[in-house]
Amino acid sequence: PFILTRIAEDFILAKPFLIFYRRIETMSLEKMEALEVRVRQLVDLVQELKQTNGSLQRELRVTQEQLMKQEALSHDWEEERKTIKSRIERILDELDGLELSETELHGVTRDQGH
Repeated sequence: PFILTRIAEDFILAKPFLIFYRRIETMSLEKMEALEVRVRQLVDLVQELKQTNGSLQRELRVTQEQLMKQEALSHDWEEERKTIKSRIERILDELDGLELSETELHGVTRDQGH
């Protein structure tokens, strides 16, 4: 009877501890499940960010290629502009030379006419 009484007393004293332990265990499981959900969310976010990063890198490459083409085209246009400007200046110089020649020619004919 003493041993049974002692076991009963231990169980009665241990019961609140067991309830408390189970409550902690339940809380730990709940926390573990919450942690698992958060980890899954973070993994999903990392995958989404990797996809977005890859997409942005491809878009950047395309944009850089377009910029390089545009710069080359701009350079070609600038060279063409310089060529046209040079040709126009040469033509204007030739026209100035013609006007000078005509003026000289008129001066000579006036001098001869007097």
